Amino acid sequence: MNELTRIEGTAPLSGAARVFHEPPPEEAIDLRRTVGTLLRHKWHILLLTTIAVVPVAIWTLHAEPLYRASTLIELEPDPVQVLPYQEIDRRVDSQFEMFLKAQDAVLRGGTLMERVRARLAKEHDGRLAQETSRLDKRVSIQRLENTYMFQVSYLAPVPQVAASVANIYGDEYIKYRFEARQDTREKARVLLQRELTGLESRVQDSEKGLVDYAQAHQLPFEEKATSPAHTQLDELATMQTKAEADVFAAQSRLAGLRQARVDDFPETLMTTTIAELSNKLLSTEQDLTSLQATFGANWPAVISKKQELVLTRDQLLREKRVTIANAVEQAKLNLAVAENQRASIARRFAAQQMLVDRMDNATIEYNIIRREVDTNKKLYDGMLERLRQTSITSGMEFGGIHIAEPATPPTVADSPKLLWNLGLASIVGIALGICFVLGRDYWDRSVWTIEEVERLTALPALGTVPLFREPNGRRFAPWRSGNQSELTSAGAIVSFRRDPPRAHRFEAVSSAAEAVRNVCVSILLSRSDRPPRTLMVTSGVPGEGKTTLARELAYAFNERGARTVLVECDFRRPVLAEAYGLSDTGGLTAWLAGITVERPLVHETEDGLSIVVAGPRAPNPVVLLNSERLKSFIADLHSSYRFVILDSSPALAFADARVLATLADGVVIVARAGKSQGPQLRAVRAAMGSVGALVLGTILNGTDAGKTEDYLGEYT
Repeated sequence: MNELTRIEGTAPLSGAARVFHEPPPEEAIDLRRTVGTLLRHKWHILLLTTIAVVPVAIWTLHAEPLYRASTLIELEPDPVQVLPYQEIDRRVDSQFEMFLKAQDAVLRGGTLMERVRARLAKEHDGRLAQETSRLDKRVSIQRLENTYMFQVSYLAPVPQVAASVANIYGDEYIKYRFEARQDTREKARVLLQRELTGLESRVQDSEKGLVDYAQAHQLPFEEKATSPAHTQLDELATMQTKAEADVFAAQSRLAGLRQARVDDFPETLMTTTIAELSNKLLSTEQDLTSLQATFGANWPAVISKKQELVLTRDQLLREKRVTIANAVEQAKLNLAVAENQRASIARRFAAQQMLVDRMDNATIEYNIIRREVDTNKKLYDGMLERLRQTSITSGMEFGGIHIAEPATPPTVADSPKLLWNLGLASIVGIALGICFVLGRDYWDRSVWTIEEVERLTALPALGTVPLFREPNGRRFAPWRSGNQSELTSAGAIVSFRRDPPRAHRFEAVSSAAEAVRNVCVSILLSRSDRPPRTLMVTSGVPGEGKTTLARELAYAFNERGARTVLVECDFRRPVLAEAYGLSDTGGLTAWLAGITVERPLVHETEDGLSIVVAGPRAPNPVVLLNSERLKSFIADLHSSYRFVILDSSPALAFADARVLATLADGVVIVARAGKSQGPQLRAVRAAMGSVGALVLGTILNGTDAGKTEDYLGEYT
């Protein structure tokens, strides 16, 4: 028993023939496709990276080297002082951070920059004078984090020049700050002197006014003492507060009584009479209910009890209205009494307040005058002391700004940085390459993997066939046609010549041949009942390798011991006759068109392949493919061959494939990696489905031979 017999006799695997009605939704991000795209276009990324790196490398190697020298300037919060006197512009710690920010602005400011330029212009070294025009471009100011230090750096082609300019910048900043502080002190001294003169006269005038006021009002005391008038005023204030509370309480009670209703009678107004009437009303209602339940509504006792109930309810309502009216009148009376008492206390409080105010006015005015005298004396004494300190400390303290570390000539160039520039250019180039590849892949609808084909078409994947290369290194070309003939509409055969014919076959031990064998196994296992005997191979557009794969499938079936014949049904572009050096006069088209009487010949090639060539090109392939002759011819072939493989025209270009698909037991769709488009594959699937053809699956042709994986599908 040969291998094919064993496969055919094997029980079909569950789920081997998968049928998908609608393609599944596409994933938002396919990481494997993204990585595969980047690896597939790695040379494009490398090219863009090279384009970015090479100019940067050339510029870096030819750029003028610059040396960076830096000097450190330290700003101390507390300057060194000779005398224990505070400075006129002393800063507290909370404000020192703001001071540092201000000094950062001064270091970067134009005033200091002009001072440095003027200093450089006066230097005898001509190299320093040349730096005046590019000072602002090459100097950099940086505050060291978590310190009180500023780093002043300068770039120059000569190390000594860089160090000199940095040191001059630091010296000029210290001089600028010292001159500014001296100017501040001088202005403060002049201001203090002017204010001190005015304060002296104010102190004298205020002391004289205090004495005159005390004598006029006979006030020998300095602090206000507690008097009976103040004590009585406090008592009246307490009484007034209580009277206000009583009025508010009376108003609240009156408002509440005015809102009282008979049906919502307040518990506070409940009297003995009302309670008795309420109990009587409840008892009468209970008796009435009992009588009605026993004797009915028309019983005399029931009628009497109803009258008694009405009288009791009316009496209770009258009693509640009277009680509420009496309570309202009493509340009005209480409110009037409380308001009269409040008014009386208010009049007494106002009179007492006027008395106390008259007594306090003189004391208040006296205290105001006395405090003014004390304030003027303190201001005068403080201003006098500050003036003395300013005059003494001027020029005797050392400012809190000094050079912590002067600049020295550097020995290593700071720029250009070759490794840094090349690294940055490489990163930019790689990023541009990745963006270019991903952007191109976003708009590229072509498929590259069998998983993509399966996802887009919702059809089983039969396998992949790698891109085969000829021994000379060129890409595999299955054949190139030479002499060909064409069948005209009048029935005449016209011959014309093309390039010399040439046919190639996959090597038996190649990865492409092994991939075709795996495809054969997938086809044999694609039907749950029996393998398809008539197999049509088609594709979406020309150039996707359908004819090559149809021929290789025929070879593979023959190798497994099953006689197979390849029937060329591509009447628009026949190539088998010229590829194998056969005559096309006895082809299929001439017999289907009735030009020849003899049935088409089955040619046996040197390598054991059985072929039925198409013959001359036909002007009406659809009519010929739809003929009964073709159906009977295929049926006759099954008597001698186990499998019949039909090579059809591209399904999207012409209607030939849809007509031929009705004659086949199964259809195989061929896609080309990097060429076949997703929409085209879905259109081919839809075209086959429109005629009811059974699509066995798809084959991806032209994959990377170095990364080909055996794909037998998932049969569980």
